[in-house]
Amino acid sequence: MASASSDRTVRLWDVAAGTEIRRFEGHLTSVTSVAFSPDGKQLASGGNDRTIRLWEVASGMEIRRFMGHTTSVTSVAFSPDGSHLVSASADHTIGLWRIALAFPTRVFTGHRHRVLSVAYSPLSTQLASGSEDGDVRLWDVATGMTTDRFRLNRGWVYSVAYSPDGTRLAAGYVDGRIRLWRINTPLNYDTQTPTLPSGVQVSHYPNPAYLEATVVYNLPESGHVRLSVIDVLGREVSLLIDHAHAAGTHEVGLTTSRLPSAMYFLVLKAGESQLTHPITIVR
Repeated sequence: MASASSDRTVRLWDVAAGTEIRRFEGHLTSVTSVAFSPDGKQLASGGNDRTIRLWEVASGMEIRRFMGHTTSVTSVAFSPDGSHLVSASADHTIGLWRIALAFPTRVFTGHRHRVLSVAYSPLSTQLASGSEDGDVRLWDVATGMTTDRFRLNRGWVYSVAYSPDGTRLAAGYVDGRIRLWRINTPLNYDTQTPTLPSGVQVSHYPNPAYLEATVVYNLPESGHVRLSVIDVLGREVSLLIDHAHAAGTHEVGLTTSRLPSAMYFLVLKAGESQLTHPITIVR
């Protein structure tokens, strides 16, 4: 687990032991947000010093610094393929950053007050954001345009998060309630198994996982498949599949009772493709 703090640090923790593994220092003021890269090898952090910083998990070294927001960075998130970062800011904007560059490749404008949270869709083509203006907005990554807007007059939107299959969006409001949306339509929560698009995909439910989880993966063609679980330091802690598999959508059970509470990553290798998907285990 990684945490951001008003003491200007980012810290990596062993959840089971409650001990600090590593400390990342460099921000000049409070750190407001932190996110793991899809492969678990990097961390991104945003702070009141108006910067986004990219860190190497294994060494604790700062890799890159992104500057462009005019005031506090409130939220950061990686794209599903790990090639981009997205940031929300108190300057009312959202920034899209290519990891290889140090300047924003696109700026999303439309919110009328501080943007408090941003999330990247698992399908890679869409962003979601929540703001003090009470709006939840969906954005087209390619054009930077707002594609949908949800407004319930319930006050500030503190947090937004996509479901693993990208078909639903959860939003946390200042009134203490979480509202779940099917994209374009509000809905009541249900426990349906996520559906996966064509192509190699991997997901899981429930999230977070408690005593056990179900891993769902989709294969466009037959071939050898290796599905494993690694921790934040890249160590393999469980091997679920390592054999030939037919094309189609499959499920496999993951018993988590022997694993400490922490953030882990599912790693699916199928043919030339390799996907990494985060999984949180709690007790």
